[in-house]
Amino acid sequence: SLVGDLLALGMVREIGESNSGSVGKKPTLLQPCTDHVFTISVEFYSQYMYAAKIDLCGQVVCRVKRQAVSDSEQSTLLQAMFSCIDELKASIDAANGICYGIGVATPAPVRGGVMQNSIHFSSLCGINLQQIVADRYNCPVAVYNNADAAAMAESLYGNHENVGCLLYIWVEQ
Repeated sequence: SLVGDLLALGMVREIGESNSGSVGKKPTLLQPCTDHVFTISVEFYSQYMYAAKIDLCGQVVCRVKRQAVSDSEQSTLLQAMFSCIDELKASIDAANGICYGIGVATPAPVRGGVMQNSIHFSSLCGINLQQIVADRYNCPVAVYNNADAAAMAESLYGNHENVGCLLYIWVEQ
């Protein structure tokens, strides 16, 4: 069952029974495991790379920052990204946690995990970032344009109840 699978993966825990007043077995209440399962997000800016460890409720648990000048060589930029991810992954592993996936937001259009013609971080264009990160960390990886990723995050976690449509405008200097 779906609930059984989520329990087995450690993504949710049972916190008691509901007082719903229904006939038969009372429903079991579940809660996300915010101290055990995390995702890691990485975002490129013109001078820095930021990464965050995020719990299942979308809350940032901790952040790291590395210098990553946009016109740096490919190996330098990849090493900065790996350094961010390694630090956060080590904190997850140290607590016997699970890294459920990694998201990478880039300042360029992305097609199939590959950054396309970017004026920033041009040395990363044409390589499959999604495959490189997935191969290194052996977990699901998503690579998106940073404006698209921000709009998705706002749609999922933003404070906008009862809104049928969302327009997200990204302004960059």
